[in-house]
Amino acid sequence: MRFLILFIFLSVIILVETSCHTDDYCPGNWNVQRKSDGTPKTCDAMGGVKCEKPYSCVHSRCGMDFCCAHQYKIAQFKKDKEIEADIEEARLEDEKEEQEEL
Repeated sequence: MRFLILFIFLSVIILVETSCHTDDYCPGNWNVQRKSDGTPKTCDAMGGVKCEKPYSCVHSRCGMDFCCAHQYKIAQFKKDKEIEADIEEARLEDEKEEQEEL
């Protein structure tokens, strides 16, 4: 039974890889989120398989749902994370200075 499920799963992956091209994953000027092995991350908003921020679940032209984000949104998200890290660093420095004064 497990072999049959694995076979079906691998067949679907091969079918998707051959029928869905990179340009079909996301709309123009959008990037697809990649897994650690480089494959595109799929999602299912109705099934509870969600995308990490700043990506959104987008239905592609090839009929599958991928985690996609506009290039501007990705850049803004990275900038916001850097600002948050700077604020946290400043907060920790302030706490350290306050402790040294005591």
